[in-house]
Amino acid sequence: MMIRRLLVIIAALMFPVCAHAAVGSDDRQPVFLADQFFMGMTTGEGKLMKRSGEIDQRFTVVSNGQYDSEGRFLLKQVISWSDGDEQLRTFVLTPDGQGNFKGHFADGFGNVRLTSEEKVGRLRHKLPGLPLGRIEQFMTLQPDGRTVLNKGRVRVLGITVRYLEETITRPVEAP
Repeated sequence: MMIRRLLVIIAALMFPVCAHAAVGSDDRQPVFLADQFFMGMTTGEGKLMKRSGEIDQRFTVVSNGQYDSEGRFLLKQVISWSDGDEQLRTFVLTPDGQGNFKGHFADGFGNVRLTSEEKVGRLRHKLPGLPLGRIEQFMTLQPDGRTVLNKGRVRVLGITVRYLEETITRPVEAP
């Protein structure tokens, strides 16, 4: 149960680092820029599923992103589980100047890599509490520019053990 929660928390925390509604080269598709999408508050709602597709846990995530004085993007998250548990996580991400990020968790655990190409962000990292576990997430910015569909896969020793699905949204800005 603890490993499952850690997996979901990590997945939820990593997903919110990727998107922006800048218009792409075809003038129709938004470009996913993690820091711009996650700047300020975003909310997520998702589920962690077993390999069979059965829902294991549901969760909500409230994220707040901002740059610190050292130029790092900090993404702080509160993850609330359907069983009443709550977890806190902070990603510390350094931009590479090309829309990608390298970083770590604020508690010092593991490296995080976030890359973006057009409307999709890809997040990869190890899982705290599960030394042989890794998660890979694909966050796809939707045409409205304020919604990201996050799909992920948790693997242990290369074997998929859980799937993650989450919808992340930015609040509607007042006119």
